[in-house]
Amino acid sequence: MPVKKVAGFSSRPAGGRSVQETISRKTGGHMPRQRKSIALHLVDGTLRPRHEGRRDPQTTGPLPQQPPRYLPRAAKVAWRELHAAMPRGGLANCDVALFEAAAASVASYRRWTKEAATAPMYDDNPNGGLRTHPAHVEQRRQRAALQDALIAIGFSPAARCRIVAPPDDGLDPAAIARLLRGEPE
Repeated sequence: MPVKKVAGFSSRPAGGRSVQETISRKTGGHMPRQRKSIALHLVDGTLRPRHEGRRDPQTTGPLPQQPPRYLPRAAKVAWRELHAAMPRGGLANCDVALFEAAAASVASYRRWTKEAATAPMYDDNPNGGLRTHPAHVEQRRQRAALQDALIAIGFSPAARCRIVAPPDDGLDPAAIARLLRGEPE
């Protein structure tokens, strides 16, 4: 349906620019880049003196090995499988909700894959003709959600590149930085 123009009405504010245009002009057309962690600066060899005083946020512990009790059985199985395959140092206990969502997504995808395996690809449409069976539609939807959840917890090649393993105990990041720069101890 075409949009009718109303005389004297403009979708732009009085200044002539929309909010998106104003933000785009101020930021150069994109959002600012996220900060790199100190550990990533160490790996990349880009640690500079201006980074010396900055500290990365600290977590209070590793991700629990056992799933929460309230998760359904299928999600608990998925939790244990994901935990065993998880990249080292990728997640901490503050990421439990994210890991829960990924485990539940794996369980849901498996359920719909099982359902789609027994359903025909096409079904009769109540309005006539054929349509894709709802089980196959939901399976595709669950697969997309699963991919998003797995990428969020580091289960893709690109996401694994961004994961920085915590340094081993006893190693001082500042001493490593001095060593990499070739400075004497």
